[in-house]
Amino acid sequence: MRFEDILKDCEKMIYHIMHKYQIRDVDGEFYQEGLIALWNAFQNYDPSKSKFSTYAYYGITRTFINKIRKDNRERDQFQQWFNQITIEDLVVVDELEVDTPFLLDIQQALTDKQWCWFDKFVLKDQSVRKIAEEEGVTENAVKNWGKLARKKIQKVMVEKEYIEW
Repeated sequence: MRFEDILKDCEKMIYHIMHKYQIRDVDGEFYQEGLIALWNAFQNYDPSKSKFSTYAYYGITRTFINKIRKDNRERDQFQQWFNQITIEDLVVVDELEVDTPFLLDIQQALTDKQWCWFDKFVLKDQSVRKIAEEEGVTENAVKNWGKLARKKIQKVMVEKEYIEW
């Protein structure tokens, strides 16, 4: 027999076992596991030992029970972890690790507007649009600050030997 024929005969068995164990299979995970168990039964079946339907039923049932136990174990482990953490453990502080003398060198080389661009665009990761709105200028003006600042920053980095050019 072909697997497609066995699947037609045994697909109802998968749904029956899911119903028996009251499994809500929203994502189709249990059905998929049932198909895999049926395939394994098809591959490993020995006609001298039992009927195929009995062998497949046992394999699908065992697979479902193992999956239920695994899911419960993972849920319990997550709950245990969740009970141990505090809100402080979940808060991530996003601090940029930048050398202070390096920033001072850059700040000295830039104009106030260029420093504004560097601080907000590079260090604080704000958009050009937001910077323009906050500073009351056009987006092109902010882009120009960045263009001029990049040249000066590159010059400072070469002079102070942060990079080789």
